[in-house]
Amino acid sequence: MTNTWWTLQNELRLPDLPDYLGPAWTRFLPLKEELTRVPFINPVDFALYADWFGFEDGLINQLKAMASRIDADARLKTVAVFLNWAMFSSAPFYKLPDMNAPEPGILGEDKGLFSILLLTRQVPHTLLDLDRRGIARADVMKNFKSLKGFAEAYKKREGAWGMDLYFWNALCVTPYLNTAHHLRFNPVTFDRPYTVYRHRDSGDLLCLADGGEGYHRDGLPAKTKADTAFTTVYENKGEQVLVHRVSPSGFVFSAPAWFDLRQYERLVDKHDVLLSFHIPTGEGYTVDNCRRSFDAALAFFKRHFPEIAPKGFYCDSWLFSPQLPLMLSPEESRIIQIQRETFMIPLYDDMENFATFVYQIDRMPENKAD
Repeated sequence: MTNTWWTLQNELRLPDLPDYLGPAWTRFLPLKEELTRVPFINPVDFALYADWFGFEDGLINQLKAMASRIDADARLKTVAVFLNWAMFSSAPFYKLPDMNAPEPGILGEDKGLFSILLLTRQVPHTLLDLDRRGIARADVMKNFKSLKGFAEAYKKREGAWGMDLYFWNALCVTPYLNTAHHLRFNPVTFDRPYTVYRHRDSGDLLCLADGGEGYHRDGLPAKTKADTAFTTVYENKGEQVLVHRVSPSGFVFSAPAWFDLRQYERLVDKHDVLLSFHIPTGEGYTVDNCRRSFDAALAFFKRHFPEIAPKGFYCDSWLFSPQLPLMLSPEESRIIQIQRETFMIPLYDDMENFATFVYQIDRMPENKAD
């Protein structure tokens, strides 16, 4: 058996995966014999896959065959157990980086089944964790059904089974994604190039951009050097910093300014845990429902996840595009009403996301008039 993770990853022709797996492999090796001695999937669990995920018999039968193939191959078995352990047991899920579906190229067109099994294997452990924490199973079990839709989208595109949005669906099989009043919440680790402060006297918020980031003239992130109109700076002179400030409406100011950080307390920094919120389709997206949901989420996570101490709330969505106020007014749009209750930070432009959620299509058409 290969002793290094990187060699094994290359041998099985896995895609690029996060660097944290290297150190995790070293911690996994002493546990390998114990964790790999049982079947990768408990055979009795397959009888529940239709109920848990809504999977059809054909897919379930293919997953059974893949599970047997994994158990019969020492390399596949070790890697499967390791990747499941690394994502769900080596550290809290919300502290791990996003990853692509770990599909071993040596499995050919069946490689996507491997990734589906990595996720489904976690459900029995999640159900036990929900019971331990005193969380009703029903709401969280609705999340499991997410796997079916994304597996079917993968099959429609690739002609074989697999899992789209792998990391999102990994979240869906953990106990962390819960509904509170109207919105759904899960803990995330803040990793954006901004730091948020609050003035000690006035209470005003101050958001500062990291240095070395490129932006368009309008203060939104640039994708390439050719698109970059200015690059942010961050210079220290004691507690005085020369830095680019972020507008609450979601733009970075093009000119840097000096700030005395002794006048501020730091609120949110890199690696802090926030509660990410997800907005359901349909009615109910109002300022009042958002406020009630935030209060309910704080109470819920304090009760059931006392180890999590969130520093605030976070949402990554086209609904917070800083360009929408150029098209809509607060009087006619609840989207803008809610925007004005938040502090928006500029991330990236993602027209595909807009197309998916507004028009229910896979991507924006080449001809924008369409």
